[in-house]
Amino acid sequence: MIQEKEAKEFVSIMPDKMVVTNLSVKETKGKELLAFNTASLYRACYNSFGMTPKRVLSNAQELFQKGYISYHRTDSVRIEKPLEEKIASFVKGKYGDKYITPYVGNKLKADQDAHEAIVVLNLDLDPETFSTKESKSDLIKVYRTIYNRTLGCVVKPPIFEKTTVELEAATLKFNVKGSRIIFDGYIAITGQNPNDVILPEIKIGDEFIINSVKSTKNETKPPARYNASSLIKKLEDEKVGRPSTYSSMIEAVIADKKHYANVEEKRIFATDKGLEVSNVIAKNFADIISPSYTSKLEESLDQIANSETDYKT
Repeated sequence: MIQEKEAKEFVSIMPDKMVVTNLSVKETKGKELLAFNTASLYRACYNSFGMTPKRVLSNAQELFQKGYISYHRTDSVRIEKPLEEKIASFVKGKYGDKYITPYVGNKLKADQDAHEAIVVLNLDLDPETFSTKESKSDLIKVYRTIYNRTLGCVVKPPIFEKTTVELEAATLKFNVKGSRIIFDGYIAITGQNPNDVILPEIKIGDEFIINSVKSTKNETKPPARYNASSLIKKLEDEKVGRPSTYSSMIEAVIADKKHYANVEEKRIFATDKGLEVSNVIAKNFADIISPSYTSKLEESLDQIANSETDYKT
């Protein structure tokens, strides 16, 4: 980032045209999709619909109780091989063989891994048909999210063509980037289509007329505050809590009656009371509130449950 004085100097010496000096085009793949576990379902519904973890849990619970989805409290993204093959066969029949890829989630080991990933139980019950059986808006949204991910996790990722154009204007150098989808992959199912930045047909030596130039002021922003989605991701990364406790933990933090934190424009701000309580606890119980303490404790409890250690030790 340059200073304001330098920016004004650049504007003052900018010529009236720039020339394309280099052009590079390469293909990149998107990331493979994993079937949902509890935490990733929370994040997906929050990011797409602004649903709180409590709302997501309530709707997932109803879907499970009505037999629409598998068990919804899980930290695993594992899918049993027969089910993977069933999903792949269904997708192949609907979209064609070119979309199918082996599921990568079975290579990942979860902490507990007591349950499989969250998937729909009836592949023939697509979201449109589901919406004729159920009328609750949130329930339909959560089902559609799980259904699309169930199919999408055995589908190849999209392929993008990314173009970088380098230009020169006198002694100044610039670059412009664009991309477009050349294979839609799981976007054909999820519908999550990133905005293409499509550049016109360009070749080295092309000249472009500069109509106007202006400088804009930008300030370095502090790290983004947590929202419900990013806070759950942090808890998951730190191995704090369990799929069954994420929702209640978030609700406890932002509950109006406790006044530990406020939510403004979906961002979580600690209140004065919350900061005071945090400082007192950190001062007197630093070891206990450490994320490593929590994760080690839960690891020990898992070892006891699995008869890997003696609880008396």
